[in-house]
Amino acid sequence: MKKTQDLALWITETPFDGWSALARERSQHALEDFVASAIAGARTEVARKLRETLAPTGSGKASLVGGGGLRSSAAVAALINGAIGHTAEMDDNFFPGLGHCCVVVHPALLALGEEKGMRLSDIHDAFIVGSEVMARLGSLLTRDHTDRGWHGTSTIGALASAAACARLLRLSPEATATAISLALSMAAGPKAQFGYDAKPLHAGLAAQAGVQASVLAAAGLTANPEPLDDPNGYLALYGAGPDGGEALPTIGRELAIERWGLAFKRHPSCGSTHRILDAVMLLQVEEPFAVKDVTHVLAEVEFGNVVNLRYPDPRTPKEAQFSMPYCAAVVLRRGHLSLADMTQQAVNDPETRRLMPLVEMRALSTPSVLDPDKRPPHRVTVTLKDGRKLVREVRHPKGTGANPFSPADREQKFHACCDGILPNAGRDIVLKLLRADSAEISAGALMTALRF
Repeated sequence: MKKTQDLALWITETPFDGWSALARERSQHALEDFVASAIAGARTEVARKLRETLAPTGSGKASLVGGGGLRSSAAVAALINGAIGHTAEMDDNFFPGLGHCCVVVHPALLALGEEKGMRLSDIHDAFIVGSEVMARLGSLLTRDHTDRGWHGTSTIGALASAAACARLLRLSPEATATAISLALSMAAGPKAQFGYDAKPLHAGLAAQAGVQASVLAAAGLTANPEPLDDPNGYLALYGAGPDGGEALPTIGRELAIERWGLAFKRHPSCGSTHRILDAVMLLQVEEPFAVKDVTHVLAEVEFGNVVNLRYPDPRTPKEAQFSMPYCAAVVLRRGHLSLADMTQQAVNDPETRRLMPLVEMRALSTPSVLDPDKRPPHRVTVTLKDGRKLVREVRHPKGTGANPFSPADREQKFHACCDGILPNAGRDIVLKLLRADSAEISAGALMTALRF
């Protein structure tokens, strides 16, 4: 078998101008969404601790989001910006890739791109490559990988980031395979870290792995040329599915970013809560009810989502991001979930805590499926004092390719992520750069605008 070699050939030989208009548009949205998510995380304690600990001297050419004049090496900037982008839980889900794509690929590409004077068009090209590699590796591993407790953002994202960086640096097929192989030695991350600062650090470490693996491969460092199929390699250790052999991309084949797109978040919580939260919000419009009349809320989700939502009684904002009772209780009260609900004061709110015991989460009896179009819908049942049961199912949460944001939704999210952090003048500059002709804008210009 030669999966790594075939993958490296696809990465290096696919034409730069071979992407469809849909792939490019979704890549542009993905970069905008990453930037918004990173701005939202730029004033968190995670951001402060990472900047103060890892980049105290400000040496290097790569900018840090929200770091003012502070700069660092590309590898350290990728780590910090990746973690910052993930900490508010507003970044994308990428269902085919079993994790979050933008926060592992974009921080690496922007850091290298700023360091080497590249354009945003180069970033988009490499991001499309990275997203496809992440999706294909997800197909090889299947949902069983994450259902067993691996965080695909780390275990798959590190290799996807390395592939994207190799594309950006225009490495040879041999060096690209080496970059993927080196990234395998940096890929890890258990879901045991959900609810702690280590969880967003997973994204940063995967982004850093992409930078380090690609520059080391470019420098001639050697690694196993076939790490995917080796008996002691990636698929053997992380668990390949039974029919993953057909999953590798070929030139001209439909891309995952075209078929499914990315799932851009409307709620600042684990994506495993989103279908239920959307269902509750729809019920509140379709069959209005008073919160005081609710006696029970049953949230039925896939098994893997139960694994993710580890905190029935959260005590910190980080735990609240992974708590179905908390998130559902807030939506019952307020009709939405916002960044303001992820504070210690909000988590301690007595009225929210009174509602939380009414929320029960249960796993559906259906098997886990990778294809978002074939996944079972999540179902919420709201029971009222008069005995009525209001039921709503959602298969595709708002923000996915099958249920996309409207232009107004997209605008509202960007501004919500900036509120209280980046003034209107600053956000207007950032949006102008993001929405201009990508061939005319440098990665450095965008990152300079993010050095607030």
